[in-house]
Amino acid sequence: MKDIPPNALPIRIVIVTMFETSVTDDIQLSELDRWRERQPLNKTYRAPHLQQDYHVNEDKGVLSILTGLGTAKAASAIMALGLDTRFDLTKAYWIIAGIAGFDPGIASLGSVAIGRWIVSGDLAYAIDPREIPNNWSTGYFPIFSKGPFDKGHNENNGEVYKLNENLANWAIEITKDICLIQDSDSSELGKAYDAYPQAKEPPSIIQGDCLSSMTFFHGKHFTDWAQQWVNYWTKGDGIFVASAMEDVGIYQSLEQLDTLGRADLSRLILLRSASNFTLPPKGISPSDYLCDDAHNHFSGTTIALENVYRVGNQISESLIDNWGTYKKTPPVNQ
Repeated sequence: MKDIPPNALPIRIVIVTMFETSVTDDIQLSELDRWRERQPLNKTYRAPHLQQDYHVNEDKGVLSILTGLGTAKAASAIMALGLDTRFDLTKAYWIIAGIAGFDPGIASLGSVAIGRWIVSGDLAYAIDPREIPNNWSTGYFPIFSKGPFDKGHNENNGEVYKLNENLANWAIEITKDICLIQDSDSSELGKAYDAYPQAKEPPSIIQGDCLSSMTFFHGKHFTDWAQQWVNYWTKGDGIFVASAMEDVGIYQSLEQLDTLGRADLSRLILLRSASNFTLPPKGISPSDYLCDDAHNHFSGTTIALENVYRVGNQISESLIDNWGTYKKTPPVNQ
């Protein structure tokens, strides 16, 4: 079921952004703005069902979408775009370019993770921690299992998805030398994480995976759970780095669009950049830290937005520059 009209605009790159908020009348934090201004994405296609219209550079074949926060909005927005007959998306690469909470044991604020795995944190059984058995490490455990990380249960009902590993490795290789920015606020915050040496390092580009959950979790216990959850569902191959919301919904819609012949799931690239940490520094409670940092729009947001753009733009330009080859087949790291 392709049914792509002959006059549909061929799209090479879809930039998938999720987050945009106004801090003041003059300041806006947006995953989309840098793409729209710097590409530039200077042609508008109406999308009244979304927070933002589609912005397109017709010469480059680059289109942006702002889905809104959360799995449901992301899934429905991507499906709507995929079924929009104004565009031919059959050869498009989809770059998720967003910010996220990072495990401070893995990377510093402003770092960019290129993912191989997306793991859902939403499909689960849950028992209030005050009522769990004494020998249980958590009251949040796999659906249809008999307890936390039940070794007899690893059936996938939509909890885990693996991306094109060759494409992810290629993306890391071509971006490894990009200069990422750091500011004084994020650097000072990193120094407060005495037990986490990586949090004190300058921002870097790493390979790491995303736990996609509608719940914005925070604290050491939740971070420990996330590490175990990703390890469990990827059978030890994945590494929890980023906590975000939308990636499962985006993947699932692209999976269905692939089945319909309207998208190519093997062309999905996942980028997440660290705007905040998933646990507080020593001496501060999770509730105090989360509420304070969230109220101030997270310490690393500005550099995270810039750095994920820099990495995503390098990937986008490389694909476009070699379109004669990459239109036919996704790149592979040599």
